[in-house]
This record gives sequence, structure tokens and C-alpha cells, in this order.
Amino acid sequence: MYRTLQYFLILAVPVAALFVGCSGEPGAREFRNGIRELEQGRHVRAMALLEKSVSRRPASGENAAAHNYIGVAAWRLGRVQRAIEAFENSRRQDPNLFEPVYNLAVLYHGGGDMEKAAPLFEEAARMAPQDSRPLEFLGHIHLKAGRLPESRRAFFGALARAPQSARVLTSMALVDRAAGDPGKAVFYLMQALERNAAYAPALYNLAVIYRDDLKDEAQASATFERYVETEPDEARRLEASAALQKLSGELPVAAEPVVQEEVAPVIEPPSTHEPVPAAQPRKAEDLLKAAREEARKRNAPAAVALCLEAAEQAAREENPKLQEQALRLAVELGFDQAQAHLALGRFLSARGDRTAAVRSLKQAALLDPQLVAAHEALAEEAVKAGEYDTAVVTMKQVVQLAPERADGWWSLALLYDERLGIPARALEGYREFVKRFPGDPRVVRAQNRIDELAPPARGETASRPPAPPVSAPAADSAATLPRVVVTQPSGERRLNIRRPVVRNAQAAVQAYNRGTLYQQGEDWDRAIFFYTRALENDDTFTTAYFNLAAAYWAKGDHVLAKDAYRLAIELQPEAAAARFNLALLHRELRERDKAIEQLEALLKTTPDHAQAHYVLGLLYAEAPANVEKTGQHYRKFLELAPNDPAAGVVREWLRGR
Repeated sequence: MYRTLQYFLILAVPVAALFVGCSGEPGAREFRNGIRELEQGRHVRAMALLEKSVSRRPASGENAAAHNYIGVAAWRLGRVQRAIEAFENSRRQDPNLFEPVYNLAVLYHGGGDMEKAAPLFEEAARMAPQDSRPLEFLGHIHLKAGRLPESRRAFFGALARAPQSARVLTSMALVDRAAGDPGKAVFYLMQALERNAAYAPALYNLAVIYRDDLKDEAQASATFERYVETEPDEARRLEASAALQKLSGELPVAAEPVVQEEVAPVIEPPSTHEPVPAAQPRKAEDLLKAAREEARKRNAPAAVALCLEAAEQAAREENPKLQEQALRLAVELGFDQAQAHLALGRFLSARGDRTAAVRSLKQAALLDPQLVAAHEALAEEAVKAGEYDTAVVTMKQVVQLAPERADGWWSLALLYDERLGIPARALEGYREFVKRFPGDPRVVRAQNRIDELAPPARGETASRPPAPPVSAPAADSAATLPRVVVTQPSGERRLNIRRPVVRNAQAAVQAYNRGTLYQQGEDWDRAIFFYTRALENDDTFTTAYFNLAAAYWAKGDHVLAKDAYRLAIELQPEAAAARFNLALLHRELRERDKAIEQLEALLKTTPDHAQAHYVLGLLYAEAPANVEKTGQHYRKFLELAPNDPAAGVVREWLRGR
């Protein structure tokens, strides 16, 4: 039996205090009492009171919330179609309310109608940029459909919103396992267990991967045992116990990949309920007729919502003439509603009417500066229309509004690179993309362009320092020793490495060796993960600090790279490679004085370090007053490395002085 991830319906209810009206207003008391009845589980009574509240004050601003509460009550009573109608009414009353959009998406998802659920989750994700749940649902929809790149992007977005979520990290592991990379899946599951060591879904999936993919029965057994200790559900505990028996040979082995998830924490569903039936779509003509009727009643928001629904249905009916008619009516009735202009702009773009599409999309972005979808569509259309100035400005707004979305950063870098031909800006864009989205498959292409646009400076050591050879730290594995304490610069982040209770040199070397493999493959996140594990087993392992610094530097996290180099130097002050690389890092960050300080300290212990003399010459040459010092270091460099590729340039400089 293959168990798919179970997401129970989460019906987020608006806070009642936000919607309390005057106590004497007709319907206000029913509204408050209806919420109270709903919270106490008396759903029939709650529906009756809330419906009475709506009928007694048809123009109240609280009616959008009331309809949402009615939808919650109806769903709990198993009246799914009534719940859908209530959530739709709530959306029409207040198009900016997150709850009915999200709840409607969850209902369709529960009924298996992913075509309706997915766009609603996308809309909900835009409306609540701090809420990870809509993106998590999208990730699982794409995963179930086999769209792994889309699933991965959705989960990365969710992780940006909830970086401490063991649930999101477990979901990311499922994507990598589906992609045939159980090693990376283990990496994410281990991160999930760092956040929550008793997180049962991560333990179960980790055990299954050890058993079925990595064929490591010892690890699988140990992990299943941990799972049995933490799983609250008795049936699942029995299932895991059976898996343990299979591993021990007591029962016939039968492959049973299992994926599971925790119960959602907000409002639990009824114990049984029928799947949500796919509602029979209304014809586009009927929807447009209903929109005109709402317009005659001067209910513009409802009319616009019906127009947009009519346009979507007309597209499904392959009737572009009626689709355009509905969209233009939506813009006419909702001249101040960004969603209407956005929908028209997308239609005109698909038709190839670039000028008109840009005009509509500009209006949408102007009306709602926070609507990311409008800015994204405008940027894309501006590129097609050759309006690159507009495209640049708009793409910058996209990455400011939604920094967690990889597509915006990628498009901005491509625009600078392929359309505008500005290498410096393109290089900056690609570096930012690699730093923010290390797991995105486009990182390989981005890194290739970085290497092409920014080759190492002539005569200088490459910016990514090579890993030194593997060597075990000289430490007594049975000794209990204090953690190295380093004073940090004010305001800077520091490495968060747990102090080992007992140092374990063997485990440290094993983790270190795995880190070097990932570093050689430029998988910086996993390299960092295993170097950190090495140091948590032995915090005197100087070489692990060195390689950890190199990995952070390659990833673009200069603050933690500097911290790792400082720790390596404190443990081993004569470590020339660590001092030299720290100096290069300071130089890259334009911290000239700090770079000089490190190089001067290096030369006190290693006076014949040719590259240190060369870089010091470069640094002193930046100030005319330091010509004498520049000459001293350049001459020493030529003495030590006369055949270095940079020697010719240095000789020319000296001849000119």
C-alpha cells in the first residue's frame, strides 16, 4: 500500500475582533453569537445565526467574514457544495480576504480537483506572503503530477517563508527521492530532524530510504526504532514494528514505500467526509449575464468577479470573442481593480497585442503595487515588446516584493546578460541567484556564466580556495574538552556549531571526507552540512574549519566564511593557507586594512610566501604614498617566484618607477 502525504483541511478563520460592529446594529449580535457557536462546535446553530446576520444587513462590511464562517460550518457538517458557495460569496464580497481563497483551494484539493485547487493556492500564496501552507500544497500537487522542478521551486518558496519547518524540509526530501537522489533526500531529512528530533514523518521516511534505497539495514532498523518511540498513532506504530520484523527476517520482506505527514494544527476535519465533487461549470454566457445583473444592482465587486469567471470559462469553451468581451466588461466595471486589468493584459499578450498588453499590465501594477503577478507579467511582456527600461524597473520590483521566488532573480540576471549586454550587472545577478537558490537546477548554468564573466584575476589565487588533503585531527577521542571561544565582531553572525561532549576523531574524519566529495562537486550546502558535522564531533579539527570557510565563501556567505577562517587561525595561528584566504576575502570585500593585517601576520610566520608578497604589493599600490612598500613586496615576490605568470606585469611596474 502506498500512502500519500495527508494534508488535513485547515480552515483559517478571521479573528473575530477585527469584524465586530456596533452592538446595536441589526445583525451584529447574530454575527458575534454565530462565531461563538462555531467555536463551540454547534455548527447548525452557527450557520443559522450567521445567515441571519447577513440577511439583516446586506451591505455590511462584515459579510465577507460571515460568509467565510458559514463555509467553515457547512464543511464541518459535510455540506460541501454549500461550503463552496459560501467561500465564493466571501471572495466576491472582499477579493482581498485570504481565508476564503485558501479554504476553497483546500476543499478542491481534498476532492481531487487539482485544476481548480492549484490556481487558488497560487492566489492565496500571493495574498499571504508569510504563510508557507499554500506553497506546500502547490509543491505536493506538482510532486504527485511528476513535475519535479515546479515542485522543488514551490517547496523552496515555502522554506523561505518557514525556514525552521521540519514539515517543509521533509517534503523537499520527497522531491529528491522521486528524482532518484536518495543521498540528497537524506540530507534534507537530517536537517528536518535538526529542527525537530522527534518529527515522526522525517524519521519514517529516513528509515524507508535507508531500507529500500541505500540498503542499509542497520541504519533502517535504528531509525524505525526511533520512529516507533515518537509516532503517536497506534496503527502507524504497528506498521513500523512490522517493518522492523521484516528487516530482522521474521516476516517476508515486501517493499512498502510510505510517505506520511502530521495532522494539521488549526481546525481538524470531521472523521469521515465525501470527496468534494467537481461542481458543474456554468456556461460563460450565463456567467456574463449574471455579471450584468450584478452591475445593474450596482454591486461592482461581484460583477467583476463574475466577469473574470466568465472569461475563464470562455477560454475553456475556446470562445476568444466572448472571453475578450467579458474581460473588457470587467475592466469597465472595475476600472480601479488590478485583477481585472491583469486578466485583460494576459489575454492581449497571448493574442500578441504587445502594446495594448503592456498598457493594461502597467495599469494593474499601478493600481496594486503589491500585486506580484502583475509585475511579473508586465516584466515578461516588456521584454517581448523590447521595452527594456520598463522590464528592468519592473523585475527589480518583483524581486523586492517576492525575494523568495527564484524566477524573478533568474529573469533579472538573464535580462542584464542576454538582452542588455551589461556583464557586471549580469554577474551580480547570477551570484545573487546562486547564493539564494543553491538547490535550483539553474544554478549550474548560473555558475558557468559566473566563471565566464569573471575569470580569476591574472596572477592571483582563484577566489575558491582548494581543499587541503584529508588528514585526521590529532585529538584524544576519549577526552572531554572545552569549546574554542572566539570573540566576534560586533553585529556579525557567527557559526552555530554545537560543542561535542566527547570528541570523536573517527566520526569527524568520516564526515569531513564526505564533505570534501560534495565540495569537489560544488554542492556547497551538503559540503557545509558535513563539515559542520565533523566539527560537532571534534571542534579542534582545523582543516574542517578551513574547508567550511571555503564552502561558505563559494556559496556567497562571506560573514560565516570569515568566521570559519578566524576559528581555524585561532586553533592554528601558523596556518598560512587560512590567513592568506582570509586576506583575499577581506580584499574582495574591499576591507583593505584587514587584508593587509592578515598578510603581514602571515609573513611573520612564513616570510617566503610569494603570493602574500604579491597581494600586499597590489594592496599597497592602491595608495600612492605606499610606493616604497609596494616596491619592497614586488621585489621579494620576483625573488621568490621569478617565473610566476604575474612576474612580467610586476617587472613592468618596477621599471616604470
